[in-house]
Amino acid sequence: MAARMKWILPAWLLSLPVLANTPAEEPPPYDSAPSGGGSVCFFARQAPAPAKEAADPAAPPLPTPEKQAEGFVRLAASAHCTCIGCSEMEDPRWKMALLQASRQPGLKLHDAVKESEAENLELPAKGKLPSAVDAIRALQHAAAVGKRLVLRVAAGADGAVHPGIPELLKRLGDWHQQYAVAFEHCFPVPSVSLPDEWYATIVGEDTYIFPPALKPQKDVVLRIPAHEIDTVSPVILGQPDVIVRTERVEETGRDEPKAYMQLTLPVSVWNSAPEGLPVIKLINAQ
Repeated sequence: MAARMKWILPAWLLSLPVLANTPAEEPPPYDSAPSGGGSVCFFARQAPAPAKEAADPAAPPLPTPEKQAEGFVRLAASAHCTCIGCSEMEDPRWKMALLQASRQPGLKLHDAVKESEAENLELPAKGKLPSAVDAIRALQHAAAVGKRLVLRVAAGADGAVHPGIPELLKRLGDWHQQYAVAFEHCFPVPSVSLPDEWYATIVGEDTYIFPPALKPQKDVVLRIPAHEIDTVSPVILGQPDVIVRTERVEETGRDEPKAYMQLTLPVSVWNSAPEGLPVIKLINAQ
């Protein structure tokens, strides 16, 4: 009988339900994988502390981190950012404050971006702000190489930023939002040759080209090797009435003849584009 119990008892124990006393897994407090190429991230960084001055006993108290964080969130939203972070702020309360302030659609909290995945834009850099055109061009270049643009905004311990930053971020965000279709789930274009300072992304089967901020006095001719693109119907985003002339041209010389698809872009393309930076869409380009 004892031998029988030796075998029955373990089986009986194994049949009992397992009672786990572990707490339910909580979601991470921030987004560990914000969207990739062509997205914009807002990161607050601690500005160098100014020389210490005698405290003014009549000065009003500093706002709470929560109120300061709400200001960061407004700046991030105006720049059409997808994530926001404060890993470079010394006070640990910033992370919790931003977590509370960023609970809105389209904006996630994030603490770090790998350097290999990002291009950084310091605001300000050496005491100066870039122009809106410079900021937009930084976004275009980042998207063209499959990276995200990180706005590293210097802020004081009280959350104060350079007075020109709100307007700069709004202009960047307005342009980005108008041309968001060229950045949403975009990838670098592997096989289209473009002149220097011309960038491009590919979204689905369509290619988007970002010319530099030119001030042309006559129509601009863009040539792309014919073997790099297939069926092309170029349009200027936001300028439906503009007609882009397209023709196939061949050049002969000492080498083998070279064929190009030639696009003739009217001067008005730049004159009418927000911030003087148009976007060209090549429909069904291969």
